[in-house]
Amino acid sequence: MKAIFTISRLIIKKKLKFLSESEKLQLKKLKTKYPFAKKVDFEYINKNIESYNTIDADKAWQSVLEKIEQKSEKSFYKRNQSVFRYAAILVCLLSLTYFVSDHFNMFDSPKPISNQNIITLRLANGETKTLVLHKDQEIKTANGNLMNVQKNNVLVCEKNSESDQLAYNELKIPFGQKFQVILSDGTKIHLNSGSSLKFPITFIKGHYRKVYLTGEAFFEVTKDKSHPFIVQSNDMNVKVLGTKFNVSAYKEDLNINTVLVEGSVQVFEKNITNQKSILVPGEKASWTKSNNQVTIKKVDVSDYTAWMNGQLIFKGMSFKKIAQKLERTYNVSIVNNNKDLDNEVFSASFNQDIDKIENIMLYLSKIYHFTYIIKDNTIIIN
Repeated sequence: MKAIFTISRLIIKKKLKFLSESEKLQLKKLKTKYPFAKKVDFEYINKNIESYNTIDADKAWQSVLEKIEQKSEKSFYKRNQSVFRYAAILVCLLSLTYFVSDHFNMFDSPKPISNQNIITLRLANGETKTLVLHKDQEIKTANGNLMNVQKNNVLVCEKNSESDQLAYNELKIPFGQKFQVILSDGTKIHLNSGSSLKFPITFIKGHYRKVYLTGEAFFEVTKDKSHPFIVQSNDMNVKVLGTKFNVSAYKEDLNINTVLVEGSVQVFEKNITNQKSILVPGEKASWTKSNNQVTIKKVDVSDYTAWMNGQLIFKGMSFKKIAQKLERTYNVSIVNNNKDLDNEVFSASFNQDIDKIENIMLYLSKIYHFTYIIKDNTIIIN
């Protein structure tokens, strides 16, 4: 009976394209010795794979064993080849379920990858407030004056101020979450996962409207010719009067990208204001951190703003960058032990609100032929 398990295992590995050269030779010899293997309808098995997890494995296998015990192995094989084939099919079903479950997480139900939904707001006085998604609350100053109002997943900054001095709050968004801020001048900011924004409690007359960004955000800036709006990310500044644009400035990325949707912006290095690059709608400015060089090119702006609607668009992107985006979006850690995969270029699109990370990994592994396991919030690629 050991041959049944061996043949089943080898056929499964062949179907999943994991069969080594030595195993191919071994399978060929076993098929010659046990011709029943050629009669098993593995195409049928493959088509109906999703229903196999409903099999009562113990009951089905016990039925086979009872028939086998009635006769010796030799006479059983000669006189009951149909039962032997049934045993082979059954073993393949059970083995296939186990194999795919172990390597692709299709049938077992791994622990859902949890997303931390706690957002923190660090106030100018050093106090930290907790913002929970889908909640409403008021945030007041030490004197009891209303400063911010959380309405569902939007933080609204009040216009009133107790001081004529600039004071900054800092909002931090964890991986796996998105949030919005409406500043005291009416400017709307959509913050992507893993981002932080430092912004004034209220804007002061005679000062630039300046905010500090780490991560990614989409800005809809309220026009005010007397008070230009500046976004500082690392050593790069984006200066506008009123416009719509997206800035991506994660610490681990090599470039800081600004994509203009509407209006006009100036991109310049923090300490070199006389060297400015002006963008028109539909252009992207990439500022390279290593050499402070700016390159500008035409792009499809929808590819860079789709994240606000939960869409993940990967066009000609290396797997290493895809993994980084998946980590931020789903609050997971991806450990890639297949270094050849890092530089492979892929194209795909998903929707965060529909596609779970488990489904995305399964899809990518099937298309690009790698295996992985999920342990808690860590995905390990082999």
